Amino acid sequence: MEEKRRYLNIRSILLFIIGSVSCSNILSAFVVGSTPIMIANVLAIVLLIFCIMSSHGRFVRILHYLTKDLLYLGIFILLSIIQVLLFNPGNAYQWLVGTISLLLQFSIIMSIIESKQEINALYWGLFIGVIANFIISVYAMILYNSGVIFDLAKYFPAESGIGTMYLSNSFRARGLFKEQGHLMRFLAIIAIPLGQFVKEKNKILFVLYIVMTTFMMAFTGSSSVAYFLVGFFAYIMIINGKNATKIILAILAGMVIVFGFLFFGRNNPTISKLLAAFQDGFLSIFDVSGANLGRVKGMKFAIEIIKNYPIIGCGWNNFTKVFMDNGYYGVDYVMGSYSAALSLIAEIGLASFFYFYFLINKGLRMLKNRAKISNIGFGISLLIYFLLFCSTDYVIDAGSAVFIALVLIEYRDLRDKEVANMVKNQNVNTEVSVQ
Repeated sequence: MEEKRRYLNIRSILLFIIGSVSCSNILSAFVVGSTPIMIANVLAIVLLIFCIMSSHGRFVRILHYLTKDLLYLGIFILLSIIQVLLFNPGNAYQWLVGTISLLLQFSIIMSIIESKQEINALYWGLFIGVIANFIISVYAMILYNSGVIFDLAKYFPAESGIGTMYLSNSFRARGLFKEQGHLMRFLAIIAIPLGQFVKEKNKILFVLYIVMTTFMMAFTGSSSVAYFLVGFFAYIMIINGKNATKIILAILAGMVIVFGFLFFGRNNPTISKLLAAFQDGFLSIFDVSGANLGRVKGMKFAIEIIKNYPIIGCGWNNFTKVFMDNGYYGVDYVMGSYSAALSLIAEIGLASFFYFYFLINKGLRMLKNRAKISNIGFGISLLIYFLLFCSTDYVIDAGSAVFIALVLIEYRDLRDKEVANMVKNQNVNTEVSVQ
């Protein structure tokens, strides 16, 4: 018993840290070649070792919680080495690196599922991670207002791809992420499920959580905020049972608070900048020039590659190399497809259907068969993730791997309850018929 308790304590600590460090995409433990190995990945592997030790050398939950669509997706990704060797044998290294990277993210999913009984520690870790991002964002804004740029690249020189911020541009909150859009995408998928957890544990912390996430979302200036707002509005409608009166009152109360805040603080430079950042981010989704024009061209180039490999794709993690080989990279400053969905279709062809099916089917199933309010939160968040996956280059990272793990736990627990209820009803019907 004492040894079991010790293992549980170690799991809780590791889960807490994994949750905290997954709220960033710049916290790497080391770099192999040009591939950063994130701290969350290393800790997940350590946690898996403890899971094996405490369960006598076997995994006890992963096969139960892993859905068939994800299992089939993994098989086709591994088999995609065949099309790599057929079409572009020189790109086998890209397939290997991509597969290892995917396995590292899968280790996070496995470690969380295997440590399900200590899942609260992961949520608290996520909450602390959100606080850290909020503190960094506020600190960066204070420096920005004083004419100084808080440059993440200076503090994380080993990380590549960290965006540069300039005083000539409007302030953008990015916390511990490479770009403000990355922070917004993470918040968009985790905000509702984590908010539900915090609200259940402590109302005061929940209010603090709302303030922090609202501040960061508004100041990211990312168009992804539009997806979240649509999803959040749907969430409010569903949890209120489509009660028109409650929904209207909630919207009116929110509008009064927001407009009152803006009116009384209209002369405050920080509030005016907040309003400008939110407006820019929301309206940029409708912009057809500038960066959006480049994204459209990138997507068109991706479709051309899909036409060249329409059935089985060009092979896992081969899209960028094929994109460059076709001369698309750098044309009109286009650096990729800007759509993780199009990249996935280009790489594994029709097999990409399994991932799309997972995101849409599981999201809708949780919304339809909601046994508790958390089902609704995860269902909405999964559909938000699907929209981000289609419209941005949101590949699987530590943060989204944690989210997928929580989705699998929520979905399987829901299905287990449904099956238990069916069996119970069948037994009751059998007893009645016998009598």
